[in-house]
Amino acid sequence: FDRATGKSSVSWSAIISGYVKNGQPEEAINLLSKFRTEHQCCFDLVALISALKACGDLALLVFCQQLHCYALKAGFSCYKTVLNTLISAYSKCGNVELAWDVFRG
Repeated sequence: FDRATGKSSVSWSAIISGYVKNGQPEEAINLLSKFRTEHQCCFDLVALISALKACGDLALLVFCQQLHCYALKAGFSCYKTVLNTLISAYSKCGNVELAWDVFRG
């Protein structure tokens, strides 16, 4: 992937999602960070959900909160899949209160 030319947000999202689905959440977070650094632009819904799942798997509460803020600013917080993934991620991070806050809206 590093040698590929013409990488789009779709290809980045596919790789990030693949890492999460294959039990490599650290790699997913690293790739998302690389994407944000290299492109200085927004990532899509698939990348967001995958990154939130990775945050939950790794119990990265602060990064989960940052992604939550991104979801709010980017307009992704209206999607039930994002809300459900946030609830799950916050719970896995050990912060049930934040999970309840998302649940309550």
